[in-house]
Amino acid sequence: WPETMMTYEPQSRTLFSCDAFGSYGAAGDRICDDEFNEEEHTLFEKESLRYYANIVASLSNFVKSALEKLKSLPVNIIAPSHGMIWRTNPQTIIDRYARYAGYNTGGAQEKDICVIWGSMYGNTRIGVNAVIEGIKEEGVPFTEIEIPKTDVSEVLANAFSRKGLVIAMPTYEYKMFPPMAYVLELLGRKHVTDKIVFRLGSWGWSGGAEKDFIAVVDSYKWTFVESCEWQGVPTEENLMILKERGRELARQVRNS
Repeated sequence: WPETMMTYEPQSRTLFSCDAFGSYGAAGDRICDDEFNEEEHTLFEKESLRYYANIVASLSNFVKSALEKLKSLPVNIIAPSHGMIWRTNPQTIIDRYARYAGYNTGGAQEKDICVIWGSMYGNTRIGVNAVIEGIKEEGVPFTEIEIPKTDVSEVLANAFSRKGLVIAMPTYEYKMFPPMAYVLELLGRKHVTDKIVFRLGSWGWSGGAEKDFIAVVDSYKWTFVESCEWQGVPTEENLMILKERGRELARQVRNS
């Protein structure tokens, strides 16, 4: 990608890849892939996705171009400037980056759902619970993330890889709940596209979050399940609708 230069040492067939193939995560006194156990590799896989989503995601087309160039180069070792050095199974991180690059360039996404929610007085939280009931009934995997409690880098990593999104937040002074507005701005910057999305939330003396939401995400190339808003505490009718919308979202994600 634009500001990164890689260096290839032909005798050992080592690719010093700079930012490419990097990861978050402290390696400690071990630096090579064969020095970590399966559990630690699982953690590093999550951290490499978080790194990609936060640092590289907006440049996925450059990643794909670089991967094409790499195909003709024999590589025994990949030594990035962040994360572990891959001296035993370098193809692992190459394949991983190819999968990540596809998440926002038309490739396959993970067929599960990221539920991102924030609630000021608990009313939106009640609605989220009903949506999750519907998702569970359809048997589609999901991850639940509360904002602003959860660091935005974790939110971005989870949303980037998953096909389905639930965006749940109340109206705040005619507009979206500010922490969610920030999350959605980042999703746009990182080109988090081609999602199936359900948006819900409560309002008090006035609505407005839905209009603000649509204005922000209009260019994101998302497909929407019909939104649901309500005033104050959700009624039983509201909860029935929310549960069914959760089921509908799950079905669409499963069949995507």
